[in-house]
This record gives sequence, structure tokens and C-alpha cells, in this order.
Amino acid sequence: MASAAVPTAPTAREVTAGARATYAVFAGLGLAGSTWSSRLPEVRTQLDLDSASLGLLLLTIAVGGVIVLPLSGTVVTRIGPRRAVTVVAILMALSAVIAGTTRRSPDNRTQSGSDTQARTAVM
Repeated sequence: MASAAVPTAPTAREVTAGARATYAVFAGLGLAGSTWSSRLPEVRTQLDLDSASLGLLLLTIAVGGVIVLPLSGTVVTRIGPRRAVTVVAILMALSAVIAGTTRRSPDNRTQSGSDTQARTAVM
């Protein structure tokens, strides 16, 4: 019968490093969330959304989180917490950069504005 390896307790240095990494990740995610929240009016304008459409967009983000949350335990078990957090941090950083640098073309804004004026005139 093969003996199972008994995991050893983490050292004080590992616990401290883990705590600091956790603080850093939560701070980064909090910063990403706050910058997203502060940009909502600009996003609403750029995407030409009304209040109901913006609410639906925000709801889909929450629903996506609820759907993915049960899968997170499986992912962490398979690839380990360090890799999982690293992958999420990289994806969040990339998405923040993409969201911050993506702009609609001026042609789309003009068409969208004239379409809105035309729809208003028809009503």
C-alpha cells in the first residue's frame, strides 16, 4: 500500500506572502471596479444606450459572475490558486487596457446621432 504524502503547514513567510498577494489582488479588482463604475456615463453615451439597456448590460455582468462562480472551485483545484489568481489578474489587466483604449469611430457616432434624430422626428 502506497502512503499518501502529508502536506506540511505553510511557513510564516509563505502565509505573509499569501496575505499580501491577496490584498494586492483585491485592491486591483477594487480599482478596476471603481474605474468601470466611474466610466458608466461615458460608456452609456458611446454605446448609445438608454437606462434600461444599461441596466440590462449591468445585469448580464452579474449573471455571468453567478454562472462562473461554481466553476471557480474546479479551476482552482485543477490549476492551483496561484495560477488561477495570476490568470485572472492578467485577464483583468488586459480587459482594463482594452476598455480604456477602445473608442467608437467618429462615423459611428455621427450615424448613431442622426439615427436618433430621425427616430425622434418620426415619433
